[in-house]
Amino acid sequence: MLCTTLLVFVAMNACKSKVVIEDTSDREIIKSSEAYEEDEEFMFDTINGWLTVGVTDTVVLNKLGKPDSVVYEGFMEFSGFFYTEWIYDGIVLDMESDAEGAPSSVFSIMVTSGNRYKTSRGVKVGDTKDKVYDRYKDILNEELTDNDRVFLGSIYGGTEFWCPNGKLKWIHIGSFAE
Repeated sequence: MLCTTLLVFVAMNACKSKVVIEDTSDREIIKSSEAYEEDEEFMFDTINGWLTVGVTDTVVLNKLGKPDSVVYEGFMEFSGFFYTEWIYDGIVLDMESDAEGAPSSVFSIMVTSGNRYKTSRGVKVGDTKDKVYDRYKDILNEELTDNDRVFLGSIYGGTEFWCPNGKLKWIHIGSFAE
């Protein structure tokens, strides 16, 4: 399954064109982590105390600034939403909106590098799998956790820590199923 997820991720990234998105709205953060905190199926962690699934584009722009690049993915029939990918140094945000060019919110987060992005329990890319496991052992999904990853929640809404060779390579927060 992981290979399929990675292949879909790579294939989607290979077929994109760049667009520029402007946002002048004053919308506030949606605290999706609070909405799902009692539902073990949805375990969206938080990066740097504020970035999680459901955060609005306005908050992202205020906290991280304009992305290095924005890739338009288009309308996805399976969900009924429009998607763009916001790429920053060390982090990629998939954003969704109800209509093309409309205000959007974070749909998924991929942290790929850097010491500046830490989870709610102080884990960052480069840490050991043992540290990740230790920090999350009380809430991990044992069925989806294996030699290379630690998993919270489910494929419908969770957090995955990819740890090949015992080192954390990336953190993915969001949905893993279409």
